[in-house]
Amino acid sequence: MTYDEWLKNQVKAETSSSPITFEEYKKLSGISYGGTKPVTDKVAGDYETQRQYADELLRQANQSAEREYNQAVAGANTRYKLSTSNYGANAEQISSSGLNNSGYAKYLTDRAYGKMVDETLAASAIKAQSGSAAQNEYNKTMLGIKQNEQDAVSQIESNQKKNFEGLLTNVNLGAYTDFDQVNRLGINANLSDDQMRTLYDAFEKNQDTQKASAYETLLNNIDQGAYSDFASVQELIEKSNLSHEQASSLYDRFLKHQTTAESLKKAESAQENGDVAEYYSSLVSAGELSKIDASKRVAKDLVSFINSAAVTNIDDFIDQYKEAVESGVLHPTEGRSVQEAFATALKSLGKTIFKDANGNWLSDGDAVKVYNSVMNSGLLTFQDRENFRNTYNKKYDLDTYLNDKRGRSNYAFDKKAMANKR
Repeated sequence: MTYDEWLKNQVKAETSSSPITFEEYKKLSGISYGGTKPVTDKVAGDYETQRQYADELLRQANQSAEREYNQAVAGANTRYKLSTSNYGANAEQISSSGLNNSGYAKYLTDRAYGKMVDETLAASAIKAQSGSAAQNEYNKTMLGIKQNEQDAVSQIESNQKKNFEGLLTNVNLGAYTDFDQVNRLGINANLSDDQMRTLYDAFEKNQDTQKASAYETLLNNIDQGAYSDFASVQELIEKSNLSHEQASSLYDRFLKHQTTAESLKKAESAQENGDVAEYYSSLVSAGELSKIDASKRVAKDLVSFINSAAVTNIDDFIDQYKEAVESGVLHPTEGRSVQEAFATALKSLGKTIFKDANGNWLSDGDAVKVYNSVMNSGLLTFQDRENFRNTYNKKYDLDTYLNDKRGRSNYAFDKKAMANKR
């Protein structure tokens, strides 16, 4: 059963899908990050109001100075006219009395005019002084506004940078389980689009690192046999938010160890029962042996069986050989060495193969069973079969064999062979 098939049978949440990009996240969340611009724009607006107020103060100061100047000039002109008017009346009175006052009148007029000029110049000086003072105060105010605005913007950008660096540090430390947490903090900190993208990339990288670490831990635990069923592993997979590929890999490893454990158990049982083919097949399934090494060891064990036991249990040996061939654990290349050893053993035993454990000759029926077992073993070449047939015929009458119920399958072949022999 594959991991997907196993998962369908569980009432479990699916493991995490492939990660999305930052642009896809923005699109899904419907958020646009303005950075510090909205805040600095508000600050600029506040200071622009202060500039407008300073402009208004300067305008009012200039208007006031202009008004005071105009009033001073108008007063000087009025006084001048009044003075010249009085001087003229006095001059006419003196003239009617027969006196010449032209020189004195001119003196008075000049003095009045000089006074008007002095007052006008004084008014101009006061105006200029007031305007200069107002302008200086305005320049000072505007410079202060500019400096305050720069300080405010710098403080905003400094705070934003600190908030960004703090968030980045926490992200790299794995302090957040999902990016929505980071997103909310980033919005409150007025982070920019580029800064949020950096945080997102760092978050995804940290998640990958954490997942890789969790995956390796689970893999090692599986290798140590820490879990009796995969449901326990699946719970940890979901908790660690591992990908489908990682989960599938863990499932395959779990199955491999489960198969290995079962195969080793089979191998242990086969070894106890003396089942050579099953023993080595189980070791191959468990990954303890390669097929090549297993084939060599099977051949070696079967040859040892022949040489050490002197084929006292011919049926057991032949069954072991057939099982090894049928299961595929014994390769034909190594199988030839078993065949050669078996042929040599038969030649060495000669007719004694038809004796029982007590050294007595087998009955005709039992001898036929041995004969059939050997001839149908698949261990003998054509020449080996001929040699074994001759060995049998030296001790037992062929007719007994031909008439035996168990030998009928070889009747045609043996009859022809006997005819050729005669």
